[in-house]
Amino acid sequence: MDYYLLSNSTDEKIVGKQYPQCKGMPTGMGLTSKWFEQPNSMTKLTNDEFPNFEPELIFELDEKAKLTDVVTPSNISAKGLLVNDKLKNIFDSFNLMEHKYYPATLIVNGEKRNYYWLHFKESNDVFLNYIDFDKSSFYIGNLARWKEATIEINSIDDYYQSKKNLGFKTINFEQLFFKENFKQNPIELFYINNLHNDFIINDVLKNTLQTLNIKGFEVYKSKFSIS
Repeated sequence: MDYYLLSNSTDEKIVGKQYPQCKGMPTGMGLTSKWFEQPNSMTKLTNDEFPNFEPELIFELDEKAKLTDVVTPSNISAKGLLVNDKLKNIFDSFNLMEHKYYPATLIVNGEKRNYYWLHFKESNDVFLNYIDFDKSSFYIGNLARWKEATIEINSIDDYYQSKKNLGFKTINFEQLFFKENFKQNPIELFYINNLHNDFIINDVLKNTLQTLNIKGFEVYKSKFSIS
């Protein structure tokens, strides 16, 4: 099965002349409002777990940005996707990594739009345990994940030991092979934060997004196999 790397688009023709597409803070909610200090602030979100509160999620599209199906926020540190109903309905028919949707407001030219914050719970150890390290290949990268050298990793223990010895360097995959237990119930959108910054999707989901003309994503790297 072919998989692809997926990220938010930075193409001006798609997202406009502002990236991220959202303002740093919505109008009227500056630092003096202490909005980010509230107990239900989205700044309290973490991908280690789902929140035990209903986060207040308010975003505002910059005037120089274009409205898309998935919008890039700039005022939230958690990893997730800001999506509209159309995209949520598509994702609902696919097998995504552990996640929850939270209602969000996107302000566009003063008008409130209903969006969703798709929040992911990281399960790096789960995905690492799926990897067939003997078949997969990896490299050492800098903080921007640019390749500096290859590295041989043959087990999850090798991975953790290598990671501990590398300091601020990163370990990244060049090709992934997964064990049979992953193939039996494949996840169609996920990320492995320890090994790459962006999302991984299978070819079926990629083709669906392209066929239905979903705007705001880009597949920025040629396909690779997870077999």
